[in-house]
Amino acid sequence: MPIYLKLTTAESLMFTWNGFWNDEKVKEKDRSKLLSKIAIGKMQPFYKELEIDKVMIGQFTIITPKYSFKINHLNIIHSENFSSTLDKNVLTINGALLAKVSLKEDAIEHLQENIKIAHISQVSVWRPISHSQKNFYTFTKTGVWKTDLKIEQEILSGKHYPERSIVIEISKTKIKM
Repeated sequence: MPIYLKLTTAESLMFTWNGFWNDEKVKEKDRSKLLSKIAIGKMQPFYKELEIDKVMIGQFTIITPKYSFKINHLNIIHSENFSSTLDKNVLTINGALLAKVSLKEDAIEHLQENIKIAHISQVSVWRPISHSQKNFYTFTKTGVWKTDLKIEQEILSGKHYPERSIVIEISKTKIKM
């Protein structure tokens, strides 16, 4: 069922590159070379269409105790109040955006029940070189899967992490920005 999600960061959220490029672990010696291709400072967070050689946030993952779902650039309806900055291996995002996604009824109910602990687990930054090759970099909470998993479990069990908080509004009709 299609629904609208308004996501607002409580404060700036920071994510660290975990060393994965196109789902493959990058050797330590190759990391700075790969990061130099996207480390550009402020960037336009979302483009509706893939633009070759433009750096963009391609998708991010929202997680709840039972479900995780991805919101990609095509789901974004409004992002003018949203910003992202990339400094070396740290991605900072803040602001508000509106997305239209399709979720099953039980996933919507679960999200509503767990809205206070739902959070962004990872963000992918893309630098497409063709429509079939997106060249994505995965940014997670700390850049270390084991540490990220520990934080994730703590958040999902109710521990408050203000630096991970997002406010989510859910509606069947378009939400005003």
